Amino acid sequence: MARHPVLLALLAGTVWAAYFLLLPGVQQSDFVIAPVGGFLLGGTLGLTAFYERHRQRRLRRLGLWDGS
Repeated sequence: MARHPVLLALLAGTVWAAYFLLLPGVQQSDFVIAPVGGFLLGGTLGLTAFYERHRQRRLRRLGLWDGS
């Protein structure tokens, strides 16, 4: 998934928000926590994947890593 950091971020954020909103007994505060938490979690995972992808490209360019 590191090849598609935006997809990873959207998937993680959507799953997080759906988890909070589809639980029985949803409260008013969950409508705030779900999207904000989804955005933060998705953003963190997406940025991590983005960083890792660029690190791999840099190592390949320097000849320190062959991708295996």
